[in-house]
Amino acid sequence: LGFHFPENFNYPYIAASVKDFWHRWHISLSTWFKEYVYIPLGGNRKGKARTFFNLFVVWSLTALWHGANYNFLIWGGILLCCLLVEKLFLLRLLDKSRVIGHLYVLFVVPLSWVAFAVTDLSELGVYMTRLFPFAGHAAGVINHLDYLKYLNDYAPLFLLGVLFATPLPETCYRLIERRWIGRVILLGIFGLCMYYLAVSANNPFLYFNF
Repeated sequence: LGFHFPENFNYPYIAASVKDFWHRWHISLSTWFKEYVYIPLGGNRKGKARTFFNLFVVWSLTALWHGANYNFLIWGGILLCCLLVEKLFLLRLLDKSRVIGHLYVLFVVPLSWVAFAVTDLSELGVYMTRLFPFAGHAAGVINHLDYLKYLNDYAPLFLLGVLFATPLPETCYRLIERRWIGRVILLGIFGLCMYYLAVSANNPFLYFNF
C-alpha cells in the first residue's frame, strides 16, 4: 500500500552480547530511549560514571514503561548489570569469540525473561529452582526427568523457535518467493496464522499489557 514500517526486530537471538541483543530487540522502543533520554543526558561522552548513571536512568524508565511492578525492575536491573559489566571488560572478551558470546546471550537473556514474566516475587525462586534442579537443596526434591517430559511435549515448537530465530528461513524464501511454491508456502503460513488466532481468541497480544 506504499507504507514503510521500520524494522522492529532483527534476529535478536543471534546476538553475541546483551548490548547487541538490545540493538536488535524492540528497536523502536530502544531507539526512542536512546534519542530522547540517553543522548540528551550526555550518552557516553562524559566519562564512565556519567555513562553508568545514564544507563541506570534509561533502564529504570524502560522497566517502568513495562509496568510499575517489582518484577520489571528486577528484569531491568539484570539487563543493566549485564550492560555495565560488558562496558567494563566483558565486551572485549566476547568480541574475540562470537560462539561464546552467543552462548552467553542464550543463557542470560532467557533468565531475565523469567523475572519479566513472573509477577509474584515469592514464586520467582520456585521458577529458578525448577530451572536448575541439579544444584543445592532442590536436587533431592525435583524430578530430573522433568526435562525429558517437557522436551517431549514442546520439542517441535522448540525446534521451530530455534530455526526461525535465525535468518535461514528468510534466506531460503528469497530464493523461491517469485515462484509458485513461494505463494503456496505463504498461503499455508497465512492459514496457520488464522487458525492460531482463532484458537487463541482469549489470549491477548503481550504488548497490550504495557
